[in-house]
Parts: sequence; structure tokens; C-alpha cells
Amino acid sequence: MQFQIKSKPEDFIVEEVLWEWVPSWKWNFLYIFFEKENLTTMDIVDDLTKSFHLQRDGIGIAWLKDKAGITRQWISISQSSLSKIWWEEKFIQTIWKKVRILEKSYNEFWLKVASNQWNKFKIRLRARGNITTEIKNLIENNIQKVLEKWFPNCFGMQRFGKWKKNFYEAKDRLESLAREYEAKWKLVESDLPYHLRFLLQAYASMYFNEYVLNRWEKWLFLLQWDILVDQFWANWVKTAVYENQKIYPFDYQKLKKKKSDLNFFEPNVNLSSWTEWRILGETQDSSFHSEWQTVEELYDANKRFPTWPMLWWNLLLTTEWSKARIRDNQLLELAEFDEWMQQVCKIYNLWWVRRVLFIKVPDLKFEWDKDDIKLEFFLPTWSYATTLVSFVLQWIDYLTLKDNSLLIPRIS
Repeated sequence: MQFQIKSKPEDFIVEEVLWEWVPSWKWNFLYIFFEKENLTTMDIVDDLTKSFHLQRDGIGIAWLKDKAGITRQWISISQSSLSKIWWEEKFIQTIWKKVRILEKSYNEFWLKVASNQWNKFKIRLRARGNITTEIKNLIENNIQKVLEKWFPNCFGMQRFGKWKKNFYEAKDRLESLAREYEAKWKLVESDLPYHLRFLLQAYASMYFNEYVLNRWEKWLFLLQWDILVDQFWANWVKTAVYENQKIYPFDYQKLKKKKSDLNFFEPNVNLSSWTEWRILGETQDSSFHSEWQTVEELYDANKRFPTWPMLWWNLLLTTEWSKARIRDNQLLELAEFDEWMQQVCKIYNLWWVRRVLFIKVPDLKFEWDKDDIKLEFFLPTWSYATTLVSFVLQWIDYLTLKDNSLLIPRIS
């Protein structure tokens, strides 16, 4: 092993960057920006809810942050909740016992998950000995590739636990539940252990890793009729399909509303009808007209990003006959994502999420500090810094990847 990550808290620093908001006189929520060290986000949330006898949903967070390292993030509480606990001074005094408060603010809106637009990282990989010029050149070449190209938006090891235990436990639980389902032909919430909800996320994430790495290895960065989004975080954003260097936007929210009772649905457009509509400028099919807009400019890899669905209920899939759908179906079959699995997701209210397949780092700063590697960069929400580090060291230092849990988990 030639490098070590997170050997000291200051070696891994992450800071949330929220969406910009317009100042408002309606100060309904208190926002606290704080710095923590060697604590999980839930350590802070649980302490506050127990101290003030609050419900979990009384505390707003943008995202969970690692325990190892120094993290700077936001937390919010409503003014109505503060009025029950001796107002904000008591709240602030309680937080001060565990963290360092950096900023106080107010906002009209509740802080919810995925409110952060970016995460800013500062990472130091400490050398375990002298690093040769040859190794340094290889690392610099990999960093240049990350700067120029895209890297797979895989989930890191922390999603799955040591030795991928969350994935294997989920698989065992699901197989057991499947046998019960076949015997009873129904599934109710009381049959499901609460912990399974979290395991299901690891289960779906593993198949996403398998899918994105499979496309990466075969250089399949874009397929005919891929579903595209206009932002990396793929949540409440513009959607479109890709075909022959052009993109065809559609209104996902309208489509979802029409298909809200289905396990699977797709933007099922007939290309000949679409071409005819473009020529005539109108269509007799009002539902088609409401979902599809005019064709946009040629595909731009810096503006639109291909996605793949996480394995949840009410899934948006690519068009039935497309090349992209063939690959979707292969993974759905591999994951045994059948009727009873859909019922599990429906009971747990696990809705569709499309995750961007590939990420491009907008601004990566790199330097050597003697033999240590220092990295500074921004990543969008839903992306893992450890995945980027893994691709910086790929094919160079297997032991560093293995011993620092930087290997990308996958089924194969």
C-alpha cells in the first residue's frame, strides 16, 4: 500500500454548497451551518431529537455526511418547534456541545434532502513511503483523464458495508420473502422487517454499479433512446430522450401523473408520428402533444447526461424497442426485479429515481506535497468522492484501493 486516505480527520474535508435562495422576510426556519469531526450526521440529529423530544422529521438536513473526517453541513429547525424548546438559543447551545457553529441564517423553506447543489472536497492521500517518478507519472496521467473525460458515477463501499454485507443480507432477506410470497400470493407491510428498507437501497445500488461499469468498459457512453437529464442530480429536472444526435424533451411530471399506478412506464413515442408532427407542427393526439415539446439542438454532452433507473416502484424506463431498453431489461432480469419485488417497493413507498451514469469534474485541483497527493474538487449531490479517488489510482495501486475500501463494489 503506497497511500492512505483518512489517516487524520483533516485529510478528508467536505463542505455542503446549498442551492441559492432568495432572502425572505418569512423566517420560518432557522438554519445552522456547522463543522463536525468523527461524528455521523445522525449522531447530531439523534442527539437533538432526544434532547428536545422532537420527531425525526422536525430536523431538516440536506444530506448524510461521513463520520471519518471533517464535514461542514447545514441543519434546520422550524420556528414553531423552537418555540416549544425555549427558542433558538437553547437549540444553539445544545448543538455547540458536539459541533462548531460556523454560520446562522433564516429561510422561508424547510431544508430537505438533496437541497445541496454541490459538495466541495479537500482530500490528502498520505504516502506510506517514497513514491517513484514512474508511479507519479501514472497518477498524473489518470488525473488528466478525469479532467478531460467522464468517470462512472458508482456508489462507494460505504453504501454496502464491509465485504458488501448489506447487499448480501438484502439478497438473503429478499429470497426468503420471495418464498413466503409464492406461498401466500400477497405481501403486507407487517411481513417486512424495517431494516429491509435500508438494505434494499444497497441491493439496488449494487446493480446500478454493475450496469454503469459494464457500459464504461464497453465505451457505451450514449445509447439510442437513452433518457437524459439536464443536471447531475437527476431530481425534478428537464428530461429528454436521445436519438441520432438529437434530443426530444418530454414532460416527466405529466407522464408520471398519467402512469402513477404502473410498476413500469416509458416515454413511448413513435418516431414516424413524431417526424410527421414536426413537419405539420401539430398533432391530433392531445396527450402526445402535452408530453412532447419541439426537438432541441444537437446533443451536447456538457448539457445533457444519460441515466439509468434505480430499482424502485413506478420506474421510468426507456422506450420498449430501443437499444437502451434491451440493456435495462438485462439488468432487471439479473436483479430478479419481478412482481413481488415491485410490491415490496410499493409498500415501502420507494419511488423512482434515475441516477446519472457518468460524472465530469468541473474543477479539479491537484498537487504533490512531497509524496502526498492533495486533491480539491466539487462533486454534485449523489456522487462519491471516494469513487473519483478510486479512478485516480486505478490500475496503479491495488493494495491502496483494497486496504482503504476504495475498490468499486460490484456483483461480479
